[in-house]
Amino acid sequence: MRNVGNIEKTKREILMYSLRLSLGKQKKAVMKVSVQMCALDIQPFTPISGVDFRGLLKVCMNIAQNVEDKIDVDKILPHPTTVSWNVDIHAGKVGMCLAK
Repeated sequence: MRNVGNIEKTKREILMYSLRLSLGKQKKAVMKVSVQMCALDIQPFTPISGVDFRGLLKVCMNIAQNVEDKIDVDKILPHPTTVSWNVDIHAGKVGMCLAK
């Protein structure tokens, strides 16, 4: 019987190897989706280079790395209204800090 830790390490090594092999294809796919986001959703180009957008992607990628099955994006992305409410709360807290 093989050690479960060794099996997981081997799976991760294979995943990392396959990611290195297909990085060019992955980059093209990300570029295509970025173009579609800007063109079809009429979004500015600047979010793609933004620190916070990259932070969002890093969190999503870290979640994906720690899950064995595919993730349903609709289940992890917040509803726009939820984001709006939380932006209002955050802005209020920042405003209170600035007022002090």
